[in-house]
Amino acid sequence: MSHLYHSSQRLLGVHLRPLLSRHQTRSVVVVGGGPNKSPMDPRLEQQEADLKPVITIPVEVQKRALKRQEKLKRESVRKSVLGINDGDRSRCLIRCRRSELDHFAGQTYNRYEKIPLASEHWQSKRTIGDFFSFPVFKSPSYKIKQGNSKFSTLEDLDPRLVAALNANGFVKMTYVQDQAIPAVLSGRNMIIASETGNGKTLAYLIPLVQKMLENFDAERAMNSPRAVVVAPSRELALQIKDVAEAVCDPLGLKVGLAQGGAIDMKLQRNDKQNLDLLVGSFGGLRKLFMGGLYHREALRHVVYDECDSLLDDTFNSQSVPFISYLASKSLADVQLLLVGATFPTNLDGIMRSVIQDDELEQVTTNELHMVPPHINQTFLRVPKAGKEFYLLDVIEKDVDKGRPLVIFSNKSSTSQFLTHFLKDHKIRSVALNGHTDVPERRENLRRFLSGEVNVLTCTDLASRGLDTSNAVHVVNYEFPLNMFDYLHRLGRVGRVRSPGGSKATHLVVGPRQVKLVQDIELAVRTRKKLPNVNHNIIRIIEHGAEMREQRRQMALARRRKEAVDDDSEMDT
Repeated sequence: MSHLYHSSQRLLGVHLRPLLSRHQTRSVVVVGGGPNKSPMDPRLEQQEADLKPVITIPVEVQKRALKRQEKLKRESVRKSVLGINDGDRSRCLIRCRRSELDHFAGQTYNRYEKIPLASEHWQSKRTIGDFFSFPVFKSPSYKIKQGNSKFSTLEDLDPRLVAALNANGFVKMTYVQDQAIPAVLSGRNMIIASETGNGKTLAYLIPLVQKMLENFDAERAMNSPRAVVVAPSRELALQIKDVAEAVCDPLGLKVGLAQGGAIDMKLQRNDKQNLDLLVGSFGGLRKLFMGGLYHREALRHVVYDECDSLLDDTFNSQSVPFISYLASKSLADVQLLLVGATFPTNLDGIMRSVIQDDELEQVTTNELHMVPPHINQTFLRVPKAGKEFYLLDVIEKDVDKGRPLVIFSNKSSTSQFLTHFLKDHKIRSVALNGHTDVPERRENLRRFLSGEVNVLTCTDLASRGLDTSNAVHVVNYEFPLNMFDYLHRLGRVGRVRSPGGSKATHLVVGPRQVKLVQDIELAVRTRKKLPNVNHNIIRIIEHGAEMREQRRQMALARRRKEAVDDDSEMDT
């Protein structure tokens, strides 16, 4: 009996462990000792030690794990070769209706394949109702991340000027102001380029005021300003004049406004003023200077604000020579400042007759011509018919909560239609477009900015430079037809003094609008600047005509091919 017991024990000790490890189970501890064995027997202790619980990994599981590791390694090498990076999955930059098309910070795509777009098939009407969005993923570029950003830290500024700025609520500088003010004070000719809403107006006004304070007692004739600011529209000129007056009045400096309309009467009246700074729209300033009402002998500073509009091919045949005219002796005696959020790509060619490109120093921001990262944007594919009811859904919450919003259209007639449509739905609004006369425009803008009315329907007449810091939502009822208008419209929200939560909603219809949306989405996915940010109306019209002719030729070719195919079928 004892012999049989020990034989079975040895059998277990030899065969039990391999069997158990093969099935990934805990090893069994055999405890015992026959009647002739002592519990302290060394052989029994060794046997018990050999049979302590052990967790082992089955061979098949090990093989599968190794295969997975090899597969992941090969996939990593493949992605590295193709330039693919999955990015930071905690930071979504493009959120799509189909989550597989979401895009994340740092994500890159196969360099040999077409980049997938959420708007790729938006040319088809079957995609109506599709959408994607750009969540806020970065703070505005106008914020200075490091150092002291107060105007009082600039040693070259007169304390009286700093006090005037502080009294108007201007205490801290934006990034472009911090960079531009010292450069302009040096007297150099400058290009000041940054996104809309970054405080470019003060970036050039402050150094001009400082220069005028330094030469406060200099003698000059009446109607002889020391600085001229040229704007493309009356509304922007009036806004610049208001900002300049707020800073200059406490300092004893006089600001004038020159605009078009009744030019002959103004010239006959020949009103005399002791002006330091003159602000006006291009057409009015040009006629009043050349008509002899204003004199250029004391002029030392010329500013072209929103210069991409002023230097467009439709204007530059007059606007460029006007710079030479204002510099009565030579441009060496006058400081030239070109200011804007977008710039013509052929600026050097436009300005060659006045100044060489290397004579213009630049102050720019890193986000220039990029999709603004601090504005939440939603792109919605909608049908042409019934689009106005999509608009009601988009603005419903803002209207209920009394939040100011701006609705853009491409045509004045559409803007007027929306005003009446909203009125029919008990929503108060005011219009700013080419069908409203100048006094009505000013009154409507005043009512919107004061909060008397919270909805402004407008065309691109309101997209340039106007400080609509009270607005929190821009709606493109008609998506713009070019990239620079897209950027300028976005600039009505997310400004220096804007409240938080700025957003934009774009209703997209038709192939031309879809193509622009695809370019914008691709720029975000590839982390590149927006293409074709070039304010050139003539070239845009010519390009549009070329595209229409191209589509016409393609349609003719398609119809010819269909006719040939039909003839072939009849013959068979």
